[in-house]
Amino acid sequence: VIDTNVYCALHDDVRVALDYLASRFPAQPVCMMGYSFGAAVGLAVGASDPRASVLVGIGIPAGIWYLKFLQGVPKPTLIVQGTRDLFGPRDAIEPLFAALAGPKQLHWIEGADHSFTARLDELQETVRAFLAEIV
Repeated sequence: VIDTNVYCALHDDVRVALDYLASRFPAQPVCMMGYSFGAAVGLAVGASDPRASVLVGIGIPAGIWYLKFLQGVPKPTLIVQGTRDLFGPRDAIEPLFAALAGPKQLHWIEGADHSFTARLDELQETVRAFLAEIV
């Protein structure tokens, strides 16, 4: 179990990074993207902050982390999961995905584990194609 103060501090860190991006690139859309625990923290901030216009979660730990904050979020969202991800199994990811407002995409990488071992090229191409379509 993670300490609530640490979790809030991590949200603050994400907000500081978002502040920097928004000030440095004010005319550019900001995509909040994260992997595993970073997805849980980053998407929590991105879901509520209007400066983040697109959300990407990779290896979301939906089997062990509270992610209901994503329900009803109307931002374009991509979730990429491995079919062998023990921390984000299909039975936890699919209800989460169904609750997203959209536009949304869910991409399963067949046979990939939580670390996308030997599958990073497919992961990268999936994210690249989504961003090219959305942004």
